[in-house]
Amino acid sequence: MNHSRLLVIDACIATSAGRETSQCERAWKCRRILRAIMNICHCVVLTNELANEWEKHESKYSKMWRFAMKSKRKIFVSGSGSRIDLFSEIAPYADTKKFRMALMKDIYLLQAALQSDRIILSTDDNAKSFYNNVAFNVKHIADIMWVNPLVDFEDTITWLENGAPSESKRCLGHRS
Repeated sequence: MNHSRLLVIDACIATSAGRETSQCERAWKCRRILRAIMNICHCVVLTNELANEWEKHESKYSKMWRFAMKSKRKIFVSGSGSRIDLFSEIAPYADTKKFRMALMKDIYLLQAALQSDRIILSTDDNAKSFYNNVAFNVKHIADIMWVNPLVDFEDTITWLENGAPSESKRCLGHRS
């Protein structure tokens, strides 16, 4: 039995999905993940910032996917939340300007995750690394699962099929 989860999907997946005919492994995997999300039972949360990022960067395939998800009522639009409050909590742990800028760039993903089921799908391992480092000090982001569907692809599909259950190995701040 599937359990529907409300997922945050980074625009990098929308970009990487490419065209339906693309044979690139990255594009193929991103399309498979998007299809799995639609066909299983999961829904997607879009904040204003996330919707803008998708519109700027989505491929033809991901644009069609987004419209299909919308027609199935599987997209939930959420307010932006307080980006500044979250940044003010995180910023003290960024020791360089470059680190602070990197944290600010994708903070909308964390904000959306905090307003939903605390699951982010993203291929951006640099952003994940930044937030992993911060999660030890900002405990309420430590239980956000950040999943790169290109890593352990088949495991990610199975995890989605099983209802995307909470797993500590997928959480920010988890050390193996």
